[in-house]
Formats: sequence, structure tokens, C-alpha cells
Amino acid sequence: MFQTVIAGFGLKKSRVLSILFIILFFPLFVHCEGGAPGEDGKLYSADGAIDLLRFEPLAVFTIPVMLRIYFKYDRRLLSDLCRCAYDSLCIFLKTTLGLPGGMPGAVMAIHTFGDHPDRFHPHLHALVADGLFAPSGTFYVMPRTDLKPLEEIFRARVFRMLKKKDKITDEIINNLMSWRHSGFSMHNAVRVARDDVEARERVAQYIIRNAFSVANILYNDKTGTVIYKAKMSHGRDKKNFGIYTAEEFIASVTQHIPEKHLA
Repeated sequence: MFQTVIAGFGLKKSRVLSILFIILFFPLFVHCEGGAPGEDGKLYSADGAIDLLRFEPLAVFTIPVMLRIYFKYDRRLLSDLCRCAYDSLCIFLKTTLGLPGGMPGAVMAIHTFGDHPDRFHPHLHALVADGLFAPSGTFYVMPRTDLKPLEEIFRARVFRMLKKKDKITDEIINNLMSWRHSGFSMHNAVRVARDDVEARERVAQYIIRNAFSVANILYNDKTGTVIYKAKMSHGRDKKNFGIYTAEEFIASVTQHIPEKHLA
């Protein structure tokens, strides 16, 4: 029976495991006898199979900008962040399905970058089976449901972890809790079918992508400056490019190199 690949591996290992997960495990779920695949609450036998097991390969867990600095200067927290997301998923899936002994199928990749390499943006990309495996081997499909409770569980887990590590205080937690928009989010909008090889390849490529693209770099020899083209950023300081000295650009991209023993 498929076993969960647990969270908490380092940056590079987690991405490699994600690729192996997509390539090796997706094809294992084959045609199911009877019933429409993916029907809410429908049960499938692990030895029978599943025609379409829904994954959210671009499910993204994000945290407020205010908290990102702690992860920048203590990279060990990235593995803890991964564990917070995984534990939150377990609680959410088991509670929703009423299956406390269920086993999720999940793997997570840690990214510390977005479209602009100078910004340290720790977040998680999760591939999650759309349901739980019972000890008997039966797979329970997750019904369509609101993900807001999952976001709130994730927020509580992150707060508890950072407080335990003496990174934040109750005052900071209360301040963040008072925000209209928490800064935490859990986005999942992608559905990948078992036989959709191209979609699996796109997900794999996205997970292992670099912090920057050489094609987006323009270097001016005369001024010694680097112009980096990117997508339009969000927030008040919107921009679709950055201008750096050569040293600044090197510092921007190298900040995303994982520390020893975390790779």
C-alpha cells in the first residue's frame, strides 16, 4: 500500500521526492470498477484502483510578510514550517472525513523565492491525494468543502511553533490575529488526472525551477548594473523588474541556497 512521504526534508531533497512522487505514484491509480471517479465520499479499494485520484499539485501554503524574516535567518524553521502544514492537513482531512486512523498521501516542496529573487518568500507547494487511505487499504475521497478551517489550523500551528522556538510573543500573535486579512493562505486550484502526462511534467518542472531565470537577466557593462525582468509584483510597491549592482544581484540569488544539512 502507498505510504505517505512525510514532510520535513530539506529543500533539495523535498523537490526530488516531489518529482519521484509525481512520476512513480501517479500511474499506480488505474481504472475503478463502478461509479464515477472522484465522486464525493465514494470509497475505492486500494487493490481495485482509481480512475482519477485528484491532486492539488499547486496547493500553496503562505505566511505573512511579517514572519518571513525569522525563516530567513534560521533556515531550520523551514522544515518546521513543512511539518506545520503536514500536521494541519492531517487534522483537516481526518476531521472532515471522520477517519482518525486515515493516512494521507502527501509530499511538500519548500520554496524561498517568488518572481523577484531579492525577496525572501518562504512558502510550501504540496501534492496531496484528495482523501485518506484507511488501514484496510480503502481510499476515502474528500468531499468538496471550504478550506478556510485548514488555513486557520495552519496559522495556529505556525504561531505555536514560532512561540515555542522563542521567535514570537503573545503580543505579536494577538497583533496578527487582529488583522482583517491574516496573511496566511492556502490556495488550491489545480486538478491533475492520472493520464495527464503534460500536466505532471509542468508540475515537476515548476517544483525544481531555479530562484531566477537567465533569460530574464540584462547586464549593462558600462554601469555594472543588472536589470532583472519579472512578473508584476503585488502590494503597494508594484513592479515588473528590479535594478541591482552585480554584487546585490549575486546576494539576492544566493540567499536562496539552502544551508548545509538542510539540502
